[in-house]
Amino acid sequence: MMSKTHLTVGMADALAFTSINTPAECAIAIAGGAIGGVLADVDTLDNDYHADALIGELLAFGTLGIVFVLTISLNGVFVIL
Repeated sequence: MMSKTHLTVGMADALAFTSINTPAECAIAIAGGAIGGVLADVDTLDNDYHADALIGELLAFGTLGIVFVLTISLNGVFVIL
């Protein structure tokens, strides 16, 4: 799969298989799913898929950054509990 597909499937799975009660839990599920989805590509640094894996990792960490900024701006505090 392409890294963007890993990212999307990871986020969708995290949302589908977790019990979400608050917006903060939704943000955590999205961020965790994004990071977890691209972890499958972490071993592709030495082959032809290096550029695609790098794009997926950048998208995942970008998603994490967006979730972080939105959580702080909406709640005032970023708390993972």
